[in-house]
Amino acid sequence: MFPQNLSKIIFMDSDQVTRTNAKELWTLDIQNHSIAMTPFCTNENMNKDTEKYRFWFTESWQYALNGHPYHISALFIVDLNQFRKDNVGSFYRDTYDGLSRDPNNIANLDQDLPNYVQRTVPIFSLPEEWLWCESWCNQHAKSKAKTIDLCNNPI
Repeated sequence: MFPQNLSKIIFMDSDQVTRTNAKELWTLDIQNHSIAMTPFCTNENMNKDTEKYRFWFTESWQYALNGHPYHISALFIVDLNQFRKDNVGSFYRDTYDGLSRDPNNIANLDQDLPNYVQRTVPIFSLPEEWLWCESWCNQHAKSKAKTIDLCNNPI
């Protein structure tokens, strides 16, 4: 159980290198969102070699995302006060319970579930420079990266 006065959690994967002061994340205004995550590199920052592995471009995911980007969970912020106020934990649990009956659903629970329910629990999109990954982002974007994730390469 977290103390009631704890207002924010910042999670970073253990295989991530931080190239800036993470205090920026602590003081960042996520505009009354419960959760903030970084979208996978998109458009001009995308690594074209892994484009065919972007399952979130499939029709079913495009429907679920409803125009929102797919976010990566290697770095995220939770505003605990907003999370509690919006009863997000219960919503996530109830949604997971319904989806988990099909083994083909939410293979990457930590990021699939929040992305899947963005229509109901919007994700604040952190700027892409907060999370660079060689598998998904191109080399040009690396120079601006505030963190570098040593993520798995789908190839």
